Amino acid sequence: RRLEALNGAVAHAREEALAIATPKVIYRHIPVVEAGAGRVTLEGGLTIENAEMAPYFDGADTAVAMVLTIGPALEERVQELFSKDKFMEAMVLDAAASAVVSATFRRGHLLLHEEMAQWGWETGPCLRPGSSYWDIQGQRLLFKALPAEQIGVKLLDSCFMLPRKSQSTMMPAGKGLVVKANPTDSYCRLCRVP
Repeated sequence: RRLEALNGAVAHAREEALAIATPKVIYRHIPVVEAGAGRVTLEGGLTIENAEMAPYFDGADTAVAMVLTIGPALEERVQELFSKDKFMEAMVLDAAASAVVSATFRRGHLLLHEEMAQWGWETGPCLRPGSSYWDIQGQRLLFKALPAEQIGVKLLDSCFMLPRKSQSTMMPAGKGLVVKANPTDSYCRLCRVP
């Protein structure tokens, strides 16, 4: 019985999440001025001081900065369910919202990869603030590069984003890129893009 109830909650949450989510993406190509020696300099005075990330920009013509969100409505609905003591429904809907933002990210990454391929360029890996190689403070660079408020995303002092169901990345790209990430022949192939 509990499994049946959970299966029903999952099916309902999936439908509700897809109906409520309002995915939005903003991205920008930022020309790479120089890359090497633990530093990447981008046009407009943006600089990444990171010895682990710099090699990914070797041969890059551009850095693609991207922020995306599925909007605040799902988070608000989850809070509403919690406030009504509907804990299982709230947790399942929150998980469904996380799945929607992940699918939005994968779709955005694939579209950028396809755009770069049309130019005859390669793409590097998605580099994400808050990862082991890039401190969460990297969010500040992305938000300097992008007017994320245009899609309703705000950067907090903690460098977390609101709505919480938002993600960010920077991806090197270029004709002579040394370190490549092709979604068809890398770990990216494991993600199913809707």
